[in-house]
Amino acid sequence: MDNNKWRVLDDTVTHTEYFNYDDETGQSHLKYVYKQTAQIVDQNKSIQGKDAFKGENNELWHLAQIPPSVIHAWMQEDPPLDIFNKDHKERLLKRLDDPDFKYLRVNTSRIGKKTMHI
Repeated sequence: MDNNKWRVLDDTVTHTEYFNYDDETGQSHLKYVYKQTAQIVDQNKSIQGKDAFKGENNELWHLAQIPPSVIHAWMQEDPPLDIFNKDHKERLLKRLDDPDFKYLRVNTSRIGKKTMHI
């Protein structure tokens, strides 16, 4: 596949979508490049704290801000992790509690299984 033949299909504020047709194999390929990953991660790091985004009466907390590129990567895993699927709640909370994914968190207190709002 010749990487010079990628054509822009869509270019938005959040991502650019590219198309490529491989003459040798006859296959079409789509590629998404997300633009705001670094901005979102930097924003998360700048406001991280135990009480960040705590509700007035402790009713709701903003826990994380996950960039579209990370959501897309998680959907490609086997099995996929779909953050919008309530059946994946336990895996999502475990992933967000993992120190390797601290950069996605806004509120840094442990969430575990106690969160009921997902």
